Amino acid sequence: MPWKKLYLKPASALVLISKSYRDEPRVRYRPEIDGLRAIAILPVMLFHAGFGFFGGGFVGVDVFFVISGYLITSLLIAELDRGQFSLYRFYERRARRILPALYVVMATCIPFAWLYMLPEQFADFAASSFATVLSISNFYFLSQVDYFAPNAELQPLLHTWSLAVEEQYYLFFPLSLMALWRFGRGKVFVICVIFVLLSLLVAEVGWRENMGRNFFFTLSRLWEIGMGSICAFILARHPLQANNMLSLAGLVAILFAVFYFDGTTPFPSIFALLPVGGTALIILFAGQATWVARLLSTAPLVAIGLISYSAYLWHQPLFAFARLSSLKEPAALVMLSCALVSLGLAYVTWRFVEQPLRRRVNPVLATRKSLWGSAALISATFLAFGVAGHMTDGTWARSGSMPDFILQAKGDKNDYTDCLRTFETFDAEIAVQSCSAGAPTAPLVVLLGDSHADHYAHALREAAQKAGYRFWQLTANSCLPITGLVAQTRDCTKYTNQVMALLQNAHPELILLSARWTVYLTDRRFDNGEGGVENGLVDTFILPNHEIGSPAYPKALFDRFESGIEALLGLGRKILVIYPSPEAGWDVPELFAKLYAITIGSDDNIQISTSWQRYKDRNKISIEFLDSLADPRISRFRSSDVLCDTVIPDRCVNAFGEKILYYDDDHFSNTGAMFLQKALISAVTDALRQD
Repeated sequence: MPWKKLYLKPASALVLISKSYRDEPRVRYRPEIDGLRAIAILPVMLFHAGFGFFGGGFVGVDVFFVISGYLITSLLIAELDRGQFSLYRFYERRARRILPALYVVMATCIPFAWLYMLPEQFADFAASSFATVLSISNFYFLSQVDYFAPNAELQPLLHTWSLAVEEQYYLFFPLSLMALWRFGRGKVFVICVIFVLLSLLVAEVGWRENMGRNFFFTLSRLWEIGMGSICAFILARHPLQANNMLSLAGLVAILFAVFYFDGTTPFPSIFALLPVGGTALIILFAGQATWVARLLSTAPLVAIGLISYSAYLWHQPLFAFARLSSLKEPAALVMLSCALVSLGLAYVTWRFVEQPLRRRVNPVLATRKSLWGSAALISATFLAFGVAGHMTDGTWARSGSMPDFILQAKGDKNDYTDCLRTFETFDAEIAVQSCSAGAPTAPLVVLLGDSHADHYAHALREAAQKAGYRFWQLTANSCLPITGLVAQTRDCTKYTNQVMALLQNAHPELILLSARWTVYLTDRRFDNGEGGVENGLVDTFILPNHEIGSPAYPKALFDRFESGIEALLGLGRKILVIYPSPEAGWDVPELFAKLYAITIGSDDNIQISTSWQRYKDRNKISIEFLDSLADPRISRFRSSDVLCDTVIPDRCVNAFGEKILYYDDDHFSNTGAMFLQKALISAVTDALRQD
């Protein structure tokens, strides 16, 4: 079908889709639903492109969930009412709808992943491919990725989590309908409502337990698809109502979520009722005569809606590889261009892949045998690729052209993974058993803090025996052992209480306290001013009567930190406070690998660094606070004394020669920790000697 026909006559294009299956009951075509798909896909794309104005663009996926639940349940109800439902035919439709375009995109990703990814990234990509084929990628990403973290942007298949949730829903939902239909449509509707409420309850409890995992968790998402099913039940019994106010309220609710939500919004949760409920209002009340239906039925929106599935598949890989292939965060124009390219690829995929396998007349793979045989063969190939890529630790990627120190740089971090726990899983006794070093009778040195304490642990543990101290590591991600530190998504109370109780009995000779002070005090991640921008939102600590970001907030947090340090001094003899470490802003191993590739295999002249002045300006407030601690039992260590204005004048070094000092954009690698070891151990031993 020519693009002109698609653009000018979107309804006729959908007639073709509606005739995809001879035995499929007809459901009245509603062009406004395709327009609503466009309203869903565009914010998702712009959010993933990094346009901050669309901070809640991720809710477009929730809109898709509701639409999917409505359309597919409408077909199921029609088939069940007529006694024509076939489970085999249902899954054939799903396979023809989902798999062809998905497999084309996945296959296209492989050569680019091999070209641009480091082995660790390639192994993750291979594993995500395996999970995608099995429709469990949401569980894979649930255990591996924070959706709003910078590393998520480099995952080409991150967006397949939503496909997995849908397929899991449609694995059991048709079977449930078949089993319950004999009890009557009314009772099935009530059961569906109860199911939606229970799933919403899971989501509301889930974000309080772990917001990152809750985002991907199936049971926290099924209520959104179920809301679409409820709409289908309502419209199966009652005619579509035309209500300007309610349909407009639905559209406003969706747009409000798109522009006012962000990564700190608990999601999914009761907040998701805005985009989900808004979509339901449009489905139920956007009759043809309403303003919203007229807007959504315009040709451009319907045209984008038609290709929205393929656009959804293409946009994330394009953005991910644009970032992976660039030395810096790609410019806004580059990302916008990728978004437009994804729409172009979406049309090509829709026209030459989706439609030939779905249309009624002369479809590709017309017989079920050919369809399932081809699907099985291609799926097996992707599964084999996933296993091989993961089991070989991704060594296919760039392995022939780069030395080991580059290929292994992203994994060059503290091997004692149990020693940096989350606030939920921290266990002081396990930490002492698993994360200690040195002679039992030597003076006890305890490392406390967050991941910016953990990145010193390798050097401290390695030197303990030789330097004559006993070492414990008691660290928790994004936490400090200071009473009353609670953020929106984490509560450090458990960590603090356990550490305090342990130290009260241990009476350490020296406490090392390190944290990412500046992020907590300023609520801002790092921009090095040279293209290295650390993405992701900050979830810093909540203080009563002090708004985060207000002029009074840092002083109030100062006071909280200071009182916490005084409490720690009551449990140990001395404290060594570690000042803010220089942040990089860019992923140092990634940038080093790209520079190595550009210089055609030479690392002799590769140096990566950031401005020393930028460091001083960025951390001024933290440095002033730590300088103000006047207790004589407090000593200090500054990694900036080693890294800044030494190797490179007026710069803070991130990597040089064969030393890649960071494993990401702000944490020291083991190589970096060892580069700092002499100065750090000198500070420790000096502090131990002080009376």
